[in-house]
This record gives sequence, C-alpha cells and structure tokens, in this order.
Amino acid sequence: MLLASALAACNMTPVRTDTAREVPATGISKKVIGIALKMEGVPYVYGGSTPDGFDCSGLVHYAYRQAGVSVPRTSHAQQIAAVQVNPEQVQPGDLLFFSDHKIRHVAIYVGRDTFIHSPGPGRAVETANLKDKFYQARLIAAGRLTPS
Repeated sequence: MLLASALAACNMTPVRTDTAREVPATGISKKVIGIALKMEGVPYVYGGSTPDGFDCSGLVHYAYRQAGVSVPRTSHAQQIAAVQVNPEQVQPGDLLFFSDHKIRHVAIYVGRDTFIHSPGPGRAVETANLKDKFYQARLIAAGRLTPS
C-alpha cells in the first residue's frame, strides 16, 4: 500500500520537490490540469464533485473523469488506485496527498511547485505552492493515475 510505511512511521519531515527534473504536462495530464484550473473559484462543498461545488477528492474525481479517466471518488481510494511516485519526483497531473496522521487531503500537481485543490469549508478551488511551510509539513505521498 502506498502509505503503509509513511503512516506507520508518521514521519512528518517536509518533502522537497525537484522541479529541475520536471517534465511538462502532456496528454491526459495536461487535460486534467486544464479542467481543474477552470474550476478555480468554485466553492468547497463537502462531498461535492460537480462545478456547483467540490471537496478535495471530488475535484480530482471530476477533472480526471472529464479527461476520460475513471478515478475512485474518495482520497483514500484515490491513494490506493495511484501508483506510488517519489514526492521529490512529482510530475504535472500527479496527485499529492497531505496529512497530519492519515490521509486528509488530495490535490493535483500543476508544475513548478504549484498544485490545485479544494482546500476546505469557507474557501474555493485554488492553486497553492508546495514551498508554503504549511503544505511542506503535511505532504506525505504522491501518486500517479496515468502513465507518464
């Protein structure tokens, strides 16, 4: 399982990404990112998976589905379905999993240390930066749902 060792150890050491080796988004990943970015400003809705409102995993589910890829609905199921990727080698379109002790949040990596997500109640779909200490401290895993 993707997070078994990370969760067992609960090592919350910040993960460094390496944008120097990053490849540009292509194919399905490019479509997924484009779809997700068009949802910026859509309000957070718990359990939401439509342009009327998204939670974090609902945004991932929607963007991938619109790009023609079937993806599980919940962040836990998305983590299980994804092929593990070293967080230091994420590529555009990869999923980022954040936590304080178990998976609590998922986002889509856009590139250049940026990701798009639906952060929580009272907020809306937005981009954020992995260099932000809040996210650095909580990034625990990454996964890929499509071939690179």
